[in-house]
Amino acid sequence: MVTSDSQKFIESVQDIDFVFTIQGSIGHIGFSSGESIALKTCEDFYMISQARKVYMAYSEDMYRSCFARDAAKTTDVCYEELFFE
Repeated sequence: MVTSDSQKFIESVQDIDFVFTIQGSIGHIGFSSGESIALKTCEDFYMISQARKVYMAYSEDMYRSCFARDAAKTTDVCYEELFFE
């Protein structure tokens, strides 16, 4: 399962075999509002918290979010950050 607050990124990975994405209105809760965005954010958070392992990928050009880490913490899921140069 892949989550992101970037529609462009989701569109680039959603057709890869074995990749699952959650459909819905994407937005960053710090900058967006609305019921559909809040619901999608909650769905992403819940699904991440139910994973066997969580990876958060980032680079110098990508924001290093705490969203996945916080979701993993709620259920003690193993969490790892991947930095790409």
